[in-house]
Amino acid sequence: MKIKKISGIAAIEEIYLFFLGFIGFSRMSQYVIFSILHLPFYLIEIFFMPFLIYTWPEYINYLQKIIKKKKFVFWTMLIAYDIAMGIVYTFDPINTITMSRSLVYIILIALIFEEKKSFSVEKMFIVSLASMLGELFYGIKYSGSDIASINTTCLAIMVLIPMIKKNYVMFVICSILGLIISINSGYRIGIIVLILIVLESIIWMVMSNEKKNKITIIGKMIIPIVAIMAVGFIVINYDALIEFSANVLGTSQYAVYRVTKRLEGLFKMDFDMSREAERFEMFSVALTSFLPRVIPRGLVGKSIGTLGAYFDVPITYLYDAFGSFASIGIVLVCCKKGLNCFLGAFKRDKEDYFVLAGLMFPVLLLCLVVNGSFLYITFQCITTGIIVGEWFAYKSHKFRKST
Repeated sequence: MKIKKISGIAAIEEIYLFFLGFIGFSRMSQYVIFSILHLPFYLIEIFFMPFLIYTWPEYINYLQKIIKKKKFVFWTMLIAYDIAMGIVYTFDPINTITMSRSLVYIILIALIFEEKKSFSVEKMFIVSLASMLGELFYGIKYSGSDIASINTTCLAIMVLIPMIKKNYVMFVICSILGLIISINSGYRIGIIVLILIVLESIIWMVMSNEKKNKITIIGKMIIPIVAIMAVGFIVINYDALIEFSANVLGTSQYAVYRVTKRLEGLFKMDFDMSREAERFEMFSVALTSFLPRVIPRGLVGKSIGTLGAYFDVPITYLYDAFGSFASIGIVLVCCKKGLNCFLGAFKRDKEDYFVLAGLMFPVLLLCLVVNGSFLYITFQCITTGIIVGEWFAYKSHKFRKST
């Protein structure tokens, strides 16, 4: 990724995007809002006000277009129903509205980017890299727990974009940074997503249909070999990375246990070692609650103490929001759009933003099965909405230049 000379407004914009990623797209937002500003609610929107003020003329135009469409009216009515039913079910309007807000962002942002059809991957990289640094800083400095969630969508985007832009040195740097942050968080999903992204990036680089020249041919021969050697080096020196994280970053022993013994048990399919039996029991909820949740009951997880189920079995979040039958239908439609965009990422003359959205499809599909944070943690919902919007915007063989 080539760094262009910047000055004036461009420099201010990039500094702001870094700040936005570091604070707004990481757990640092919680610390700033509750410990520094002492606000009573998780009002993450305050970090986005400069962006909204600066880009308001452009986005109000897209908003005016989508509010005239039937799909906007449908989603608006469904969200209103969810809020009303959630309040009736829990008698907890604050938590019900808080849960619904995340879903509102996914839908609204997806509708806007379906209309907009593009975004700057360079700006997205700044935000994602800063987000990961914010997660690391929070984990080292302010986290009061042994383990802490990780922004898996930004982790994947941070590693994918350098490969898409063919900046292989930055790709390696971001991969190592992502591994360290994942180890420090204690969440195995970060390491699994990282492995998936690295493998996917190499496959994309080798198989993508681009103009052949000496550089691309040599690169497609050498880079997989170097990547395999790098992965082998990391595997051989994994204990040293763990020791570095434990000693230098202050990673808790429980977090270390989760990303060593429990991760090893998961890879070996030894569920006693990985302690996955409880998770598999929770998966049965998706089946046993299918018929009872045909009619959506609103987003109620936090109020009735089942937020953990939303995290471990994300489909139950959709059951509550849309009803079980409708949830399966929505997931299938999104998967069809995502798969179409994924396959399009390997074609010639594709835009970077469509490639990124397509390569994110396996990541969101994985998270839909094992990690629901991308559906209800507010700052993750923003990137989810952008990616899903691009899936629906993508049309085979029809491309526009990124703006």
